[in-house]
Amino acid sequence: MSARDPAGLMRDDISLERAWHELNAAHFRGRVAQSTVEALMFSLRSGVQALGQPDTLRRLCELSDEQLRDVAVRVQRFQPHIAAAWEAEAVEVLIAVRSKANANS
Repeated sequence: MSARDPAGLMRDDISLERAWHELNAAHFRGRVAQSTVEALMFSLRSGVQALGQPDTLRRLCELSDEQLRDVAVRVQRFQPHIAAAWEAEAVEVLIAVRSKANANS
């Protein structure tokens, strides 16, 4: 390892694929796939009652804290032709349901 290669990824015995994975792994560590977030967002279009669905709850519990914040913002910005925007109280329910479900697991 050197100052120019602190992770030691420029050595001849390191494949390009492994180097790419190592460089990008930190970003994805602890996060679910974007497709999971989008599936959750789709189910949340039906409102707070979606939190009673097992798949919705599972996806919600898999989110990182950062992803949860993003989802909380996005549900409040639903466009009227997509779904009703969530009020702050509904977002509080979303966060509380996740906290309770994660505490029970």
